Amino acid sequence: MKTSSFRSYLFGILSVLCLLHLINGFVLAQTEAMGNKGVYNSSGSVAASADWIDASAFCGSSGCSNSTDFCSVLHQALGQVPPTGAVVDARGLVPLSSPTGTYSCSTTMEPNPFNGISYPSTVLLPAYTIVVTSTWILPNNTKLIGQGPSTDLQAVNGLGGPIIVMGTSCPSSGCTSIGVEHLLLDGSAAGTTFTYGIDNQLGEDGSYVSDVNFYQFSAAGLYVESGATNSGPYENISYGGGSLYKPCVTIATQTLGLKGITCVGSTSMSPGEAGIIIYASNNSVEYAHLESFYDGIEIGNTSASSTVGNVFVSSVTGSNTLMNVVHICYSSHTSCSNTYSAGPVEDVTILQAGLIENQTDTTTILDDVTQTSIQECYNGLVPVTTASYILGEPMGSAGYSRFASNPSYPGGTTCSYYGSGSTIVPTWGFGDTSLPSLPACVTPGALYSNTTGGSMTSVYVCSFSGWKPIA
Repeated sequence: MKTSSFRSYLFGILSVLCLLHLINGFVLAQTEAMGNKGVYNSSGSVAASADWIDASAFCGSSGCSNSTDFCSVLHQALGQVPPTGAVVDARGLVPLSSPTGTYSCSTTMEPNPFNGISYPSTVLLPAYTIVVTSTWILPNNTKLIGQGPSTDLQAVNGLGGPIIVMGTSCPSSGCTSIGVEHLLLDGSAAGTTFTYGIDNQLGEDGSYVSDVNFYQFSAAGLYVESGATNSGPYENISYGGGSLYKPCVTIATQTLGLKGITCVGSTSMSPGEAGIIIYASNNSVEYAHLESFYDGIEIGNTSASSTVGNVFVSSVTGSNTLMNVVHICYSSHTSCSNTYSAGPVEDVTILQAGLIENQTDTTTILDDVTQTSIQECYNGLVPVTTASYILGEPMGSAGYSRFASNPSYPGGTTCSYYGSGSTIVPTWGFGDTSLPSLPACVTPGALYSNTTGGSMTSVYVCSFSGWKPIA
């Protein structure tokens, strides 16, 4: 036999022996713990690994079907997670015979698949509709990751609570690193029973929601409670209210903020309907679009003794079915969601708040604290966009510090929500003209910078007797 032929023959025999050993190793590994993967250990042998658990191994000998109790299967797989944590892969539960069907969870077996689970896990959900019959309560260090809107967690009729609660049985240091990503939460079948999409009750540092679509909830899409301090950020969120007039997000504690959110409510613009409600200090909203609410964003607190401050809002737009893009609520203003004993608000910065379409008598900023409105008028005059509005802190009995890039309309009751020219906000404008060609001086305290000016022709202040040079 030639040397090359002998080598090929020997290599073939060795390959077959290695393959048989590998297959045998995987079989032995799988019999050690259902759902485990086979991996090579430090000795070069195949052993069971619980770092990645295949939930489809718990579907039974006949495999998964539409009659499979999804929550029970997932609960069994989670029961194999070691103390060090693991990934539980439920993506393989999609039955080949019905890849676009629906799974239901039993109401009597384990409707909450995380019941009694305490070890860290990352759960990968299938691109499938799963009917949730009882709230899923995520424990400490748990991630729930879907495959986009095709992963649809649908509330059963009469659920009467959130689809997902973040945080339970927390250690003394608090629950951390609880996340929900890439899925759709549908509350339309739950009716008018009190239902949230996600209720973050106790998920603190490192806890977040990202790339989640909410649809039609009778309480709110996302509720961040006082026990979820320093959670977030909450990013890439969309909300469709359907026929229910409820907020898409309510925040009752300081967070790392909202960023990238679209909220669509109902076509009714009744006072008290808001898209985003901020009850607490130290929060931010960036890159938001809101429509079909009375107020886009409300800032304030129902507690008369609780001050809300250090709130930053940036790059927010509203459609023509919005009355106020941003509403700073104070006292008992009837158009706020909080119609009783609302506490003071201070240190609010709003940048680039605008309306996509013109609408009669719509405001970009409505500030109850200083009784100021920056409002579009009946004749279509600007502002349609407010570049900046800043509400500062109270200055004793003298009022509040404030600044805006454009004033409220000085035409009296015709276009001023509060009906008084005294609510006009001082602004700082600029141009390349000097006296007597400056724009009209209508707001005492306003500043104007002449970019081509010299000594005493560069900066002017508006007084009750007209423009006065100050530099």
